[in-house]
Order: sequence, then structure tokens, then C-alpha cells
Amino acid sequence: MTPLEVLRRYQAHDYTLLGVLASRARAIPEHSFMEFGDARLTYSQTLELGEDEVLLAVVKKTGSTLTEHALAQWCRARLAPFKVPRYVLFVDALPHTPTHRIAKFEMRKDPTLKLRAVDLAQ
Repeated sequence: MTPLEVLRRYQAHDYTLLGVLASRARAIPEHSFMEFGDARLTYSQTLELGEDEVLLAVVKKTGSTLTEHALAQWCRARLAPFKVPRYVLFVDALPHTPTHRIAKFEMRKDPTLKLRAVDLAQ
């Protein structure tokens, strides 16, 4: 699964009717480290294992009453289960590059994304 594949579904016409202005899907490692017997893997090694969860950062339209759980329900109806975000984070704005593209690298630098997001698995 690629972020582009997920974003195409998230940016569909009916998605904007929910009250979403912009969004960005991001893979988040399930754990900052994993343990296998005596071996303890670092963050970068965990990334190589592909043990990721989907985090969706969303900018809502002004006045939108969209909730994290309503957004997850919309996703469950339209996406394969492994593509449904486990974490949803509403933000005021997404970082952009000078050419007005979403700065994915800026989102990767933020270690607090997962901590601030709502865990929909709970």
C-alpha cells in the first residue's frame, strides 16, 4: 500500500462533503522498538519490518462538526481494513513546501504525532 493510493480515496468527492479541507496519510511504526527474545530492535530496524499503522492528519473546514470516529466509520465503509487509519489527528494546517506541496518530511520529523492523535483501536 502506498500513501498515494490511500490519499486518492481520502480525497474523493464525498470525502470533502464530510467537512475535510485537506489530509495526509502517514505510516507510523506500531512500536518505537520491538523485542524478539534477547534481541531488541531500534526504531529504524522496526521500520524495515513493515510493522506500521496508518495515521491520518486532517484539516477540517471551518464550522465542520466531523469527529474522529465518524471519519473512521467513513473510511471503514470505503477502504480495505488494513488501509483504515488507526490514528486520526485534527490539525489547524499541514506543513507546505515553497511550491505548495505538503511537506511530508516535516511530518516525519514530528515525534509527537502519534501521541497527539486519537487511537481508534481503543
